[in-house]
Amino acid sequence: MPFTAHALASGALSLWKDSIMRLVTAGLLLAAVATTAFAEAPATPKPHTLDELLRKWEIIDAKLSPNGDYLAVTLPGKDEKVVLGIFPIASPKDIHVIGMRERGEMVDEFEWVSSERVVLSLAKQVGGSQLEPLSTGELWAVNADGSHFKVLHSWRGEQQTGTRLNKTQSQSTFAMLLDTLPNDDDNILIYTTPIESGKDGAYSTVFRLNVNNGSRSSLGRAPMRNADFLVDSKGQARVAYGQDNELRSKIYARTGNGEEWKLVVDQATDGQHSRPISFVGDSESIYVQRTEKTGPDVVYSLSLTNGKWTEVIRDAVSDPLETYVTIDGGNLYGALFDAGTPGVRTFGDSAEATLLASLQIAFKGSLVEIVNFSRDGNYALLRVTSSSNPGDFYRFDRRKKKAAYLASRGQWLDIDQLASKREVTLKARDGTPLHGYLTVPQGKDAKNLPLVVWVHGGPHGVRDTGDYDPDAQVLAFGGYAVLQLNYRGSGGYGRALLTAGYRQWGAQMQDDLTDATRWAIEQGIADPTRICIGGASYGGYAAMMGVVREPKLYQCAISYVGVHDLRMMHTRGDINDSSYGESYLKEALGEDMDALLQRSPVAHAEKIEAAVFIAAGAMDERVPLAHAKAMSSALEKVGKKPVYMVKLREGHGYYDPENRLELYSGMLKFLDQHIGAQ
Repeated sequence: MPFTAHALASGALSLWKDSIMRLVTAGLLLAAVATTAFAEAPATPKPHTLDELLRKWEIIDAKLSPNGDYLAVTLPGKDEKVVLGIFPIASPKDIHVIGMRERGEMVDEFEWVSSERVVLSLAKQVGGSQLEPLSTGELWAVNADGSHFKVLHSWRGEQQTGTRLNKTQSQSTFAMLLDTLPNDDDNILIYTTPIESGKDGAYSTVFRLNVNNGSRSSLGRAPMRNADFLVDSKGQARVAYGQDNELRSKIYARTGNGEEWKLVVDQATDGQHSRPISFVGDSESIYVQRTEKTGPDVVYSLSLTNGKWTEVIRDAVSDPLETYVTIDGGNLYGALFDAGTPGVRTFGDSAEATLLASLQIAFKGSLVEIVNFSRDGNYALLRVTSSSNPGDFYRFDRRKKKAAYLASRGQWLDIDQLASKREVTLKARDGTPLHGYLTVPQGKDAKNLPLVVWVHGGPHGVRDTGDYDPDAQVLAFGGYAVLQLNYRGSGGYGRALLTAGYRQWGAQMQDDLTDATRWAIEQGIADPTRICIGGASYGGYAAMMGVVREPKLYQCAISYVGVHDLRMMHTRGDINDSSYGESYLKEALGEDMDALLQRSPVAHAEKIEAAVFIAAGAMDERVPLAHAKAMSSALEKVGKKPVYMVKLREGHGYYDPENRLELYSGMLKFLDQHIGAQ
């Protein structure tokens, strides 16, 4: 059950009072706004501590109310539980805090439905208080003043929720918010999926749901399993899309709720992966991000009446990472690209495009994103970030052309003391262009430094970006340069580069990392006698294969929740729990067990000369603890005992703050011992 009490506000505010108390209600000139965020920083700043760099953000997410007068934020509460805070911007002390009483439960996501009412979803730490929370598929609603709680969708039944729910509609299904219906203050669209859906997934059903009394009506079932939906300007779910169990994208359309679905785009036929973004204003066309045979993805508009494709925007290097839609939902006006430094390209002559272009100038050197607008379009909530700033929030008044600073995610951080990223480009040994980022410790020149090659996880479709990265900041804090490469298999640079990594684990994907390391040496950035490779998940796998294949190149390796035996990917863990996951493993890894063993670091412990640090979570379902145990055992058998850390109640990545502090403290100590920052 949720709770809200005005008296609780003081306790919750103690966790982020510095940020809230710095809320500015007076307007600031746009030309000067970029200099105001850290105006209160001390004249002689103290160096950051590791604890400060690892501290969870004071504000996780924020959204402006439809009338522009209120702000809703998620923020850390007591015992690391996330709570929802709602307050009038003119009077931030009058905050209402909404949390969950049940152990391990917390607020997950939220959206304004009207200027008075917010819908929120729940998450729960399943299996232990230190595990990262997972969505429970439940929806609640609450007024901005903390009143009128209502359970909208839950599988727990009357005793747990205190609300009468139709068992066939709620108790056995998982719900997701689909659309807040901006022209309807009383209803939202959701879609539900059976909790017990089997390996092949399930067919979702769309409902119109009243946020005041919980009544609902069905708008029809999806035409394929595991589908998502697009809603048109009239509030009708007219497009359904997703991937089949062979990973092929499909888009279906219909003329209205309850009408027959028609398959309009099929990757099995045209060979290109397509993902819908939104409807175009006339609701007869949709925007689609579509892969190309070569190069990055392109955004098109697709007519649902005649099937015509029209190009909207493309970049020479980067996929569109985000797209931005006008207030009326009628047109795209911008897209976020990251070919080095993240930046938004605007297009068209809409007022939103003009505004965002001017904001990018005003906040020069930072990325400005418009989180949401007030319903009349006058107010915009801005999030301003950079590689050394996790995020500041502003409310911009379009009529007055002024911005008011609201709060920062990491108010205690001094961005002038934090390291910045810069883009690096190089070519792999076969000529493939590769992109990445170099972070250099504050005050250091990029010359003859101890280097950590930090490899992102995923790996397929995931990428490193030029924004704020806590891992890079921690390593730079320790005195280490950090090289992050988007090797083949990474996302963000077109499907050709992504698929080039299939079945190349430990092969060409590893060659890319080796080539990047040697590039850093050739450029004089890295001291060749002080280089370590590390990462989490796939990054841990790549670290171990790096010291297997290049025993003289790296002095140490860090594997954090890393894969060590590729055969186990087919036999253990949660990926192969679904048909989709099985298809992914077949395509990405292959099924030849002998070949997989040969590309597994656990089979080559005798080749490893570098020092090894292994960290794992005993409750990890993605990469079970058996990986870490097998690798540690293999090393010990050849007389190379690793540093070994296991946390009993952690999963695929450490969530508990004390465990994270111990992990990163241990990593920095390990690095100091073997490649010593000087």
